[in-house]
Amino acid sequence: MNNITYDSTSFIINGKKVFLYSGEIHYFRISPQEWRRRLLLAGQAGLNTVSTYIPWNFYEPEKG
Repeated sequence: MNNITYDSTSFIINGKKVFLYSGEIHYFRISPQEWRRRLLLAGQAGLNTVSTYIPWNFYEPEKG
């Protein structure tokens, strides 16, 4: 199990400072066949974190 803490500038994972370099991928705007390639490209660009969100209006067009 990893030991994860945080100070005022970074996360510390197992005693090593880790800075988050993040980007966002809107998975629903690209075909599933592209997901892997886009994630690999994000990693090659130096990102170690990817965020996304769920477009609830697409998955739940009617309330409830």
